Amino acid sequence: MKATIGSLMLTVALLFGGADRAAALQDFPLPTGDAGLIDANQGPHFGNRGIISWRGSLWFAEEDANKIGVATTGGQISEVTIPSAISEPEYGPFALSAVRNDQFWFAADGAPLEGRVVRLSPELNSNYWNLGYNKLLAIVADPAGGAWVTYDDGEGISYYDNDNVEHYFEEPQYLDPGPITVGGDGAAWFGDGSSTIKRITKSGSLTNYHASGDGDITSITTGPDGSVWYSKFNPGYGIFGPPASGGVIGRMTLSGSPKLFEPPVDDLLPSSLIAGPDGAIWFTTGFGEGIGRVTPAGRYSLINMPGGRTADSIAFGPDGALWYTDSRLNRIGRMTIPEFNRATAARKPQILSRSLRANRRGVAKLRIACPVGPYPCHGNIAVAAGRKAIGKGWYSLPIGKTRSFAVRLNGPGKKLLRRKKTLAVKVTLKPANAKPVSRKMKLRR
Repeated sequence: MKATIGSLMLTVALLFGGADRAAALQDFPLPTGDAGLIDANQGPHFGNRGIISWRGSLWFAEEDANKIGVATTGGQISEVTIPSAISEPEYGPFALSAVRNDQFWFAADGAPLEGRVVRLSPELNSNYWNLGYNKLLAIVADPAGGAWVTYDDGEGISYYDNDNVEHYFEEPQYLDPGPITVGGDGAAWFGDGSSTIKRITKSGSLTNYHASGDGDITSITTGPDGSVWYSKFNPGYGIFGPPASGGVIGRMTLSGSPKLFEPPVDDLLPSSLIAGPDGAIWFTTGFGEGIGRVTPAGRYSLINMPGGRTADSIAFGPDGALWYTDSRLNRIGRMTIPEFNRATAARKPQILSRSLRANRRGVAKLRIACPVGPYPCHGNIAVAAGRKAIGKGWYSLPIGKTRSFAVRLNGPGKKLLRRKKTLAVKVTLKPANAKPVSRKMKLRR
C-alpha cells in the first residue's frame, strides 16, 4: 500500500562540539537522548547506511527516537520527526540511501511485524509503502531513479521506480538476505548468505556469482570504477554461541570475477563499506571500535576509535571529512583525513637486543618489539660487518608484542666470528610498511 503524507516536522538544536572547528576530531551530541543511532554493522541489518550525505548536510537515522537527524558541516543539528503513520519509537528509520538532490529513501520497521519503504522529497514531503508482514532488510537508491529493497524473509526483491511504482520480482528467492548496491552496470547486486552475490536487472534477469572468502556477507558497495566490493565475517551466534570472528574484503568485477584482500590483523569484522573520494574503500571494524581503509591494490590502513568512541556507520561529507554515528555516546563525529593518515602512519619496530650471541651453528636471537599502532610488524633482518653482509632473518609479530627471532650467519660471517670471536656489526630491520631501523652492537660466539 502506498500513502502520501504532508511535510514532516522539523526541530532544530544548535549543538556544537567542544573542540575548535579546525580540530581534527570533533563530537556533536544529539538533542534527543538515547536516540537509537542505528548500529549499521550489527545484525540483523548488516551493511545498511546509518548516515549519508545529501543536499550539503549529513543525514542520519535515529531508530528509537523515530527521527532522522540532520547535521551541517558546521555542527548545527536538526531532527525530522517521522509521523506515526510511517513508524513509531523503537520501530523507526534504520537505513538511509540517497542519490542526486531529489532522491532520498529510507526504510523503517513501522511496527513489530511490518515494514515501510519511504521516499522523502527535498521539501520533506513523503510517500511510503506499507509492506504488511514483509520487513525490509536493505535499501539502496538507484542513480537512474527509484530504489531497490531486499526483504527479511528472503523471498523476492522490489524496485520502486522514479514514478513511485513498485515492481516486485518473486525470484530470486535467497537463503539469507543481505545488503544491496547498484553496480556501475546499472543492475542491483546483493548478498545471499555466505557464498553468493546476486545480480538482477530491472527486467528481472538474474545471475548468481560466487563470493570468495569465509563468513557471511555483511556489507556491499560500489567502488569508484563501478565494481562491487563486499565484506564478510562470521557474525557469531548470540550470548551463548561462538563470538564473531574472521573478516575479509573482496572486490567483484562486473563480469563476476572476485578477488580477496586479506587484512593484516585477525578478526577484523569489516562492515559499512563506502567508496571514498580518494578512490579507496572505507569501512568500520569490529562492532564500531575502529575505521579502516583499503586501496584497490589491497593495502590496508586501520585505527581504533579513541576516547571510548564508536563508528557504527560512516559517510563522507561535502566538506571532505569522514562523518560517523556513535551509538555508544549518542552523538555524531567528524574526522579529518589528515588526522586519519597521521593515526595510521606505520610505526617502526624496535630492536631491544643490545648485543648478539651466536651458537655453534651460527644462529643468534634478536629481540624485537612491535609498538602499539595500526599494523602488525613484519619484515626482514639484515646483519652486516662493515660493508659485508654476514647474516639475515625475518620477523613477524602482532601489535604491542615482543618476541625473539633467529638470525642466521652465512659462510663468511661464520668464518669471521671464528677468527675474531667478537665482531662489531650493524643490525637492520627492513619493515614491509615503514623505513628501516638499525642498531650497532657486538656479535659474540
